[in-house]
Amino acid sequence: MRILGALAAFVAGAGAGFAALKELEHRAVTRSSSRLLAAYGPDGVAVADVVRRRVHLVDSMVARAARVAVGVVPPFFAERARQRLQVAGYGQPETAERYLAAKVVLLATGVPLGALVVAVLHPTGLMAAAVLALPPVACAVAPDALLQRRIRRRQAAFRAALPDFLDLLTISVEAGLGFEQAVDRIARGTEGVLAEEFRRVLGETVAGSSRAVAMRSMAERVDLPEMRAFVLAVVQADGFGISIGDVLRSQSEEMRVRWRQVAQERAQKAPVKILVPLVFCIFPATFVVILGPAAVKVATGI
Repeated sequence: MRILGALAAFVAGAGAGFAALKELEHRAVTRSSSRLLAAYGPDGVAVADVVRRRVHLVDSMVARAARVAVGVVPPFFAERARQRLQVAGYGQPETAERYLAAKVVLLATGVPLGALVVAVLHPTGLMAAAVLALPPVACAVAPDALLQRRIRRRQAAFRAALPDFLDLLTISVEAGLGFEQAVDRIARGTEGVLAEEFRRVLGETVAGSSRAVAMRSMAERVDLPEMRAFVLAVVQADGFGISIGDVLRSQSEEMRVRWRQVAQERAQKAPVKILVPLVFCIFPATFVVILGPAAVKVATGI
């Protein structure tokens, strides 16, 4: 019970610490905004200089910690982190370094925390090893879990928006617009992650990149089978001179079939997922309500 209490306290402390950090961040942003607004006063230039120096100091400290973290972790791990962050929508070059720095700091914090729990509870044997390893493992796994959750949500948004986007694209192309003009018209008239990605594709083509390279880069950023199939079909149609309208219509129908298959797969998984709370939460309470009075009568001999 003491171990469970300590673990519960650890989880509660971690949650409270995260909430406190978010509140401190919010207050820091508020103070910075207030100081920037005060910069319009008589002493505005001095206040703005102080704010810029403090922001530069914090950024330099974070950058130094990020460089140390990149030097500690293996290169393949850093590259994998960059790819996952790109799929999650964080494509800035410094984001991966800060992410790795946060993981290293959390891991370094979890080791003494586990030692503190062992010193307080005095477990022995295998339980001591488990209690000592649990906080570092939790601190190391938590950022990956949050990032994977972000990736799943973003890919779900792509998968939901892609069929409708392809329908609009097919109608626009069949109405006489070119592919890039249709993409530009739809991307500027709609919102969401898919429209943002297509706007980025248009920006890359304007900057001098070819359509095939820009589309393949988008497929790598999204990392979704449906998007890869769509990009491959468009690139092949462009290379072989096939009618882009027919390709888009077939891709739209295929996307809807895949979306229907994904929905059916989720529906089939639902009974299995419901089984765990049903067995461990609902059935015990039902048995207590139904068999509790009879058990009390049997125990008391009434």
